Amino acid sequence: MVWNDYERPHADLREAIERIERAGELLRIKGADWKLEMGTLAEIVYRQESPPAILYEDIPGYPKGYRAISGTTNSAKRLAIVLGFPPPSHPLDVVRAYRDRMKSHKPIPPRVVNDGPVLENVVKTGIDVLKFPAPLLHEHDGGRYLGTDDLVIMRDPDEGWVNCGTYRSMVQGADRVGLWISPGKHGRQIREKYWRAGKPCPVLISCGHDPLLFLAGGNEIRYGLSEYDYAAGHRGAPYEVIESEVHGLPMPAHAEIVLEGEMHPGDTMPE
Repeated sequence: MVWNDYERPHADLREAIERIERAGELLRIKGADWKLEMGTLAEIVYRQESPPAILYEDIPGYPKGYRAISGTTNSAKRLAIVLGFPPPSHPLDVVRAYRDRMKSHKPIPPRVVNDGPVLENVVKTGIDVLKFPAPLLHEHDGGRYLGTDDLVIMRDPDEGWVNCGTYRSMVQGADRVGLWISPGKHGRQIREKYWRAGKPCPVLISCGHDPLLFLAGGNEIRYGLSEYDYAAGHRGAPYEVIESEVHGLPMPAHAEIVLEGEMHPGDTMPE
């Protein structure tokens, strides 16, 4: 199998970043503050012609190694890396390659494993999601966003299939994260099923996973088809997932961060 310039798909976000950097598509920025500076720099960079992905390092107030990234899929070259297409000479090359692949695309279910990098550190008490450098991107935002390229994972209570959507997740407190899911989205439909039954909706929020999963989470694919299966069909190999301890929801085994929680009926806050 040939994947872009490589013999196999990238294993996780870290390897994807390495490949993006080798292609000259990564800008490292050190010392940007989470409060407005990261968002401002992103605005400046992305107004340039052919802007790179941005990797924020040495974020003030956070230990070395706590990083944030944006723009992993915001160019034809980076899309080709993430999707495994040949390096494009024109943006339309990626579109054509995508259309050709979809003619024979077949979903591949994930493979359940018992262990993986995501379990290297597990926190059950004293949770504070602001241990991670969630940015305040814009002056008038309601708060700090832990996830914009996230993967919000839920299971349909009636049919049992797993949905992975990309929805805004804003920090509302040390152990509270609010999700905005637009009406009509699959995640919203699943949540409403639980709420109509008077039950909380189990949920995982994954941050720092394969960018291909993010692409799948933002795609409009049919109801009942898991984004895990859809994305794996593109990479030609199943994703490894681990069943979460509380609700048994499948989390990416190679994700950097996964939060497990519940959304309760009527428990809403302003964003």
